[in-house]
Amino acid sequence: MASARPGGLTRSGDTRPTSPEWVRSRSRLERQRDGLVAQRLEHSVHIRGVAGSNPAESTPLNGARPGPAKPDPAVRAYGTRRRASYAPFVSVRLDHVVIAVADRARSDAFYREVVGAEIVERDGRVFYRVGEQQLNVHAPGVRPAAVARIPIAPGNSDLCFEWAGPIAGAIARLERNGVAIELGPLRRQGARGSGTSVYFRDPDGSLLELISYSG
Repeated sequence: MASARPGGLTRSGDTRPTSPEWVRSRSRLERQRDGLVAQRLEHSVHIRGVAGSNPAESTPLNGARPGPAKPDPAVRAYGTRRRASYAPFVSVRLDHVVIAVADRARSDAFYREVVGAEIVERDGRVFYRVGEQQLNVHAPGVRPAAVARIPIAPGNSDLCFEWAGPIAGAIARLERNGVAIELGPLRRQGARGSGTSVYFRDPDGSLLELISYSG
């Protein structure tokens, strides 16, 4: 049962004021919240429509029927229309990894001749440069500033390198250097998708892989 109040009518037990002055004095936070809710609803309807869902679900809130959907580059990937995805705030890429070797001279020769690495010496240390990436080598006598909780040791690494050409070329290179192929060639999934790989080991027993995306 409603009862009269100075600011207007309210329901029984409702102590909230209903005067025009109170309505006008709603906090800025409440108005921003209402606007945000409306934006989210409109965004949700737009995304459902772009993703190719039921046309009825993509009808705008005002009831108007949408026209033909326009291509949206933000949601197109490899020719397939998909839900919008957003790039990360910080872009990162792999810079280097650490390997440990027991005999530096032996490992230098192996990674240069078999893997094709550039041997870089700097500040009394050696690094194997492979393309734009680098292997930081923990050889005997090296005292790194920091190590993993379980430090890298000779023979416990597992690395994959991309071979720029058909896998037959990688096999020929391994055979020419007297390196036994432990497994392969076989299909594997790499950073660029499906490729063909062969597995072998470095002089300390670390597992190495060459993957080719050229077949």
